[in-house]
Amino acid sequence: MQDKKAVKVKKARKVVEKQQIRRWILKSVAETTPKTAITLHSIKKFLDSKQNGASNNPETKMIIKRLLESGHLRKVDGRYAAGKRKEKKVIHRRSDDKEVVTKVLREKRSDKSRKMST
Repeated sequence: MQDKKAVKVKKARKVVEKQQIRRWILKSVAETTPKTAITLHSIKKFLDSKQNGASNNPETKMIIKRLLESGHLRKVDGRYAAGKRKEKKVIHRRSDDKEVVTKVLREKRSDKSRKMST
C-alpha cells in the first residue's frame, strides 16, 4: 500500500516539475517576436537560473518539441519566438437579428486583472 502511494507521489512531482519547466520556457520567450527570437542556449540559461540543472533534464527537449507542435513556440531561423496568439470568435447581433461573426485576437491580461481574478 505504501509503495502505491509513493509511486503516485513521485509521478505527481514529475508532472508538476514538467508543468513548471513548460511555464518557464513560455516565460522566457513571452516578449519575443519573430524578429527578436532567442536561441536555445538562452532558454536553457533561463531555465538554469530558475532551477539548477533544469536545462539538463531529459524532459526539457520533449517539452520544447511539444510546444513547437502545439503552436505556443515558433522556430524562426534556428531561434525560438512566442507562437501566434489565438483568435477567438465574437458573435454580434445586428439590429435586424442577424448574427455577424468576427475574429478578434486574444490579448494578454495585464497583471492587475490577474490579481483581481484570483
